Parts: sequence; C-alpha cells; structure tokens
Amino acid sequence: MQARLETGAIDDESALRHVFHLLQIVPGALAEVLTVDVGEDVFEEWLDSGAHMDAAHALVADHFPLKLSEPNGHAIVTIEAPWFDASGKASNDTSAKSILIAWLNCLIDLQSKATHEFLINPDPVLRGPRSEQHRPSTRH
Repeated sequence: MQARLETGAIDDESALRHVFHLLQIVPGALAEVLTVDVGEDVFEEWLDSGAHMDAAHALVADHFPLKLSEPNGHAIVTIEAPWFDASGKASNDTSAKSILIAWLNCLIDLQSKATHEFLINPDPVLRGPRSEQHRPSTRH
C-alpha cells in the first residue's frame, strides 16, 4: 500500500477506503488503538465530496498526534505513537496521501519497537516452565 501511494499507483480515495475497511477487522488489543470514530456512511460522504483530509484525520484518530506543514505546495506530515515512542514521516503531493504514508511508517516503527520490547520483557506467563505437571484425567 505504501509503495502504491508513494508512486501514485493508487489514488487517495481508493487508499482511504481500503484502509478504512482494513481497520474494521483489526484483531485484539490493536482494535482499541486503531479505531475509526465515524461510521461508514459519514466516511463515504467525505470521500464522495472530496473531503479526503477529513477522512485521513478520522483514520489517524486521536491516538496518533500529527503535525502537518505544506511548504511550496508539498505536504509534510509527522505522526507519533507516544506510548512506544514511535513515529512516522512522509512528504507527498497531497495532505491525505502524506497522512496515510506517515501513519503506515508510524505503524511499522511501532511494530518494530513493540516486537523489540516484547523480546526484552516478555509476558511473565510465557516465561513459566514449558512442561507442567497436570493432574491425570478421570473417567466420568
């Protein structure tokens, strides 16, 4: 997705719609962080009316603070995931595209740091003995 966005192989509207639908099936604890606070009908209205910035901001939500500047008509975005000190940056021709690319870069950085943190401090349950004594089964 990121490469397609950067090369222009996918337009902003299609990319935003694709990411919106992927966020609907995010598993487990990630679903609490990767949320969209608007319904599909509102999101589709934004896309249909060309309000791509509103749609992009809805995908990032309040969990990922972002900074946007547009010097010389080029959008530069930095997005942060402060709970893991992760961030992503992007520069592209549209603000919506830059937000999506920066958000994807932030998620990649987040994944890297979360994996590293897990390897250093794994869940204590997982550090228990690999084979435990189990009571024998009884017939009922």
